Amino acid sequence: MREGGLPSEHEVLATYWSADDRPIFAFCRHGLLLEPGEAERYVPYEDIADAGYYNREMVLRAKEARSYGSPGGVAPLIIRLESGEQIELPLEIRNDGMPDLLIIAGLIHRRAFLHRAGPWRSQ
Repeated sequence: MREGGLPSEHEVLATYWSADDRPIFAFCRHGLLLEPGEAERYVPYEDIADAGYYNREMVLRAKEARSYGSPGGVAPLIIRLESGEQIELPLEIRNDGMPDLLIIAGLIHRRAFLHRAGPWRSQ
């Protein structure tokens, strides 16, 4: 994960890069930018139904990758949109064998939750 990213019409905050230096996705102010660059696709946080953070399957996959994964490998994070579409983000397995699955899922979950909550209003 690196601050900023490729130029885009969306306000890019940070970009997740692969080990071979390809941008996988970017966190923007109001959504995710998938495959930043020429073939980019923007997904607003309000369209994300499940980021995989509380998904039992994702937790088991993270544990399995931790036990059997090889550093430098890939473990996809599955995100489900409100439309029912599923998006797979290929996330890296770090040198310690731990996949980035739950860390990234947690970040996306929080951004989507806060976006749906709307602006705070003083009473």
